Amino acid sequence: MGMKIIPPGSDYEALKLGLILPVAAGCQGFFLPNTSAERAVKNWAPGKVDGTLVGSPVFTSGYSSLQSNSVAYIETPVVESPQMTILYAGRGTTDSSTDDLSPVFVSSRSSPGALGLTGGIQLYPNTASTQRIFFSQWTGSTSINTIGVISSYSVGAWQFIAGRITATTYSIRNLTTGVASSEAALSNTHNPGSGKIRIGSMIDSTWKGKSDAAFCAMYDRALSDTEISTVYAWAKKYLAAKGITI
Repeated sequence: MGMKIIPPGSDYEALKLGLILPVAAGCQGFFLPNTSAERAVKNWAPGKVDGTLVGSPVFTSGYSSLQSNSVAYIETPVVESPQMTILYAGRGTTDSSTDDLSPVFVSSRSSPGALGLTGGIQLYPNTASTQRIFFSQWTGSTSINTIGVISSYSVGAWQFIAGRITATTYSIRNLTTGVASSEAALSNTHNPGSGKIRIGSMIDSTWKGKSDAAFCAMYDRALSDTEISTVYAWAKKYLAAKGITI
């Protein structure tokens, strides 16, 4: 006669076991920020340390509600790398009409640059309709801000965003809407920031808006389009089970 074993909780996350990532190579952070503080900071990337919760985020079964200006966010152990891919699923819950309302999705902006002055990467909506990737380049004597833009953002709409920096180019894509920027050429050397990347907040106090984060993965290499699509397909299925459509 067999024994029936019922694990705690209704999903594998409750077991706190390892997760087979859809794309594992180069993954430094893989976060499913929902349900509780413990789950929100859990880093599913193999062998990597967990994040840290700051402030008082609000948790639901599908996402964490966060606020910039260091009010409520997740600080990850991940720092920007010379080549990088950041994948994010979430939504802004305040518009970008003022600094106090502008949300920040993922950011280490304004941290010390590896080559000098300031660096840092950021994914964020800048207006009611545009989504951006921000990072810095080093000219040899100064650090210059670089921004890639797509016109594909709606306040309150769930979306899956991919920001990528290769050895020679940068781009941003909204896989939910299918809108993508061209692969723009770097004019100088990428100047990575040394600050730990945050989910839901900048390091400085420029913007103070609110957002809901449902998924975030960070890689220290430039993923191919196929690899990005593979992660998107995984996240899309995972979040659909929680009632979130991306």
